[in-house]
Amino acid sequence: MKIAFTICSNNYLSQAKTLGDSLITHNPDYKFVIGLCDTKNDSIDYSFFSPHEILEVKNIGIQNLGWMINNYNIIELNTAAKPFYLQYFCATYPDLDMAFYFDPDIYIYNSFSYLEKELEQNQILLTPHITSPIPFDSLFPGENLFLNYGIYNLGFIGIKPSEEVDKMLSWWAERLATDCFINACEGKFVDQLPMNFVPIFYNHVKILKHLGLNMAYWNLHERTLGLKDNEYTVNEEYPLIFFHFSSLKPDKPFAPISPLFRTKNMEAIPYLSTLMKEYAAVLLKNKYSELRTISCTYIIQRQEYLKKQLQQEPFIKRMARKVKKAAPSFFNNMISSYAKLS
Repeated sequence: MKIAFTICSNNYLSQAKTLGDSLITHNPDYKFVIGLCDTKNDSIDYSFFSPHEILEVKNIGIQNLGWMINNYNIIELNTAAKPFYLQYFCATYPDLDMAFYFDPDIYIYNSFSYLEKELEQNQILLTPHITSPIPFDSLFPGENLFLNYGIYNLGFIGIKPSEEVDKMLSWWAERLATDCFINACEGKFVDQLPMNFVPIFYNHVKILKHLGLNMAYWNLHERTLGLKDNEYTVNEEYPLIFFHFSSLKPDKPFAPISPLFRTKNMEAIPYLSTLMKEYAAVLLKNKYSELRTISCTYIIQRQEYLKKQLQQEPFIKRMARKVKKAAPSFFNNMISSYAKLS
């Protein structure tokens, strides 16, 4: 049995359906599952996502889910669920041969024959953000960015069930259950930074350098799209297997990622502009505009929890926290005022 899955809240279901449809088109022998990190909403017709299965996160047995909901924002919560879904699939399907996770904003362009072949000799597959040096300049992104946010992009991971994989998933899940925060200053970035250790801690790990895997805006310095026999290629050598459309908004597909982004005009890049326009059109067709505005039930629950916690906080502690928060602005204003007088 082969499983591919994604994780999202209701507001990202358009991307999830788009991913699933593209995946099944090229890999019809896979079961595709949408892990819903949310509760089902009465305003959504979930039959629209058929034949893909919708599996709510509350049904996969995460013991710490209540704490996670109260303490994680929407990105932290969705990424924290990843190892738990993989554990669920391994435990639920004894005949599981392999499982692939993909971020919902990915689109599949080819078969997984290459990935399946790699799993014949390996048990864990990872894709690095980049596979070659980036020009050393002030533009975005630079190599140091990945030291803060992870060498490997966890928009993808592949596993073959085994004792070694069970150990890795338990280790990963233990950390994400209480420490899946966005705080680069403390060496934390959701599920990605722990993965830096996986090739060191565990065996049978393969770092895939196939340039047709996980192509995205952050590795455009080393990858150029082409077209051969009506199929997209990368650097005229690799078939494009999947593209990661991270941060893309279909109403503004060519909006700059950053003012310092090294690829200033993606709309002018041959084939890339076509790729982005095609993807944006499918998202809009798959109810992107309707679904994107739906709030995540768990985030609403978290906001209510935090509000209640603040109301119960002792007055002195609450005032001290407010003063601490305001202090930098206060002193910055003093310095600015002094500078104007000097």
